[in-house]
Amino acid sequence: MQYPPANPPMIDLASLLAKSARGVMREARMQNRLSRRTEANKLRSTLYGVQGGEGESARGIKQHRCDAAVAQLVSEIERYKALAAQ
Repeated sequence: MQYPPANPPMIDLASLLAKSARGVMREARMQNRLSRRTEANKLRSTLYGVQGGEGESARGIKQHRCDAAVAQLVSEIERYKALAAQ
């Protein structure tokens, strides 16, 4: 085989860059989903407490206040999220 070949393969740079950009965007979406899931778990543990935990930090807001206070906090958090999404 001679080098360079007589008919080298043509690389479409635009499609190569588009594939790379799609991969980067896919990676960013996955990281965003994971961070949102982690934030939701932290929020849930802060509001309701941690199962099997010890000490004051494991009890959560629900143990210090009533169910109505936690429900009000959850509704306020959802309202703020809706405002931030706009």
